[in-house]
Amino acid sequence: MPPAPLLLRNLLDNALRYSPQGASVHLRLTPASATSPASLCVEDSGPGLTKSEMARLGERFYRVLGTGQSGSGLGWSIVQRIARLHGLGLQVDRSPALGGLRVQVAW
Repeated sequence: MPPAPLLLRNLLDNALRYSPQGASVHLRLTPASATSPASLCVEDSGPGLTKSEMARLGERFYRVLGTGQSGSGLGWSIVQRIARLHGLGLQVDRSPALGGLRVQVAW
């Protein structure tokens, strides 16, 4: 799979997998302008992560305990690797609009 779809698939899969039933997941694509780069934003209304959990995102095989979800803990390390290889900016924080996790990718 080419890198951009794999990055997007992992971000959306995580947002959907770790948000409770009925949660909202928003995807926003913003084209480049004269003053800002193109960007992709995925945010959800799930429980979000603590600052210490966010700091560990990307560690291979790291998974937040107590989620009840299966997985290998590689999704985030793949996202970070793709971003690094392609010179993409990657920012993770709490979604001000939905309260869960927000991930922003900038070209």
